[in-house]
Amino acid sequence: YDLAASFQATVLNIIYKKTKIAIKDFRKVTNSRSIVVAGGVAANKEIRRIINKLCNEEDFKPFFPATKLCGDNAAMIAWAGIKRFKKNLLDNLDISAKSRWPLDNDAPYMKGPGLKL
Repeated sequence: YDLAASFQATVLNIIYKKTKIAIKDFRKVTNSRSIVVAGGVAANKEIRRIINKLCNEEDFKPFFPATKLCGDNAAMIAWAGIKRFKKNLLDNLDISAKSRWPLDNDAPYMKGPGLKL
């Protein structure tokens, strides 16, 4: 139990710090004071609590969908894969997997688990 609680506390701390940085950067480009949390993570009560806490500190308004609408994307991706397979829409799988595949090809390579905040 201690290991699971420690893991969750660490994840919540990371979410808090990274969201705080995102809010700071967001303020530089807009006057909006809203944040949306969606997907599977939005169903987690502790994530909702930590985002609400941060939004109170930063004068932001959080928006969360109803918990029953916070589905995990994995099920949707699997369903799309089934539909593609049934239509014989197969992809070439000879691409090498990368553990840190960048979203931005121009971003500098970051070795290791990332940066400490």
